Amino acid sequence: MKTLLSSARRQPSPEIPQNLALFELDNALEQLRQEYMWLTTVVLPQLATQRQFPVSQDHCFQRIILDNLFGCCWYDALKSQGPAYRQLSEAQLREAIALAHSIVQLSDDYLHQLNQSSLKWRGQA
Repeated sequence: MKTLLSSARRQPSPEIPQNLALFELDNALEQLRQEYMWLTTVVLPQLATQRQFPVSQDHCFQRIILDNLFGCCWYDALKSQGPAYRQLSEAQLREAIALAHSIVQLSDDYLHQLNQSSLKWRGQA
């Protein structure tokens, strides 16, 4: 009897891994969204007070990162309503976060170049 119960307990229901996988995916995506928002609303604006950045407001950093992510005005690439960062895939969020980290780590010229590209795509440079 013990063997039957032990065997039965070791075999999880097929629904559990699928549900957990969805939860983990949603959780991972939300963590990436939070990291992106923290970088663009806290870290980069704070750095702007110490460095020679061409912008200092969070929405400007988001514009620059998203435009460079898509190679055009981000709102031409994302057709849905709602916040842009909520529409990004996991891969896109990872790339956007990598761009933010590059802005932190590289010289100020890097952000100047990204900003100029963004402004060109918008017809402002």
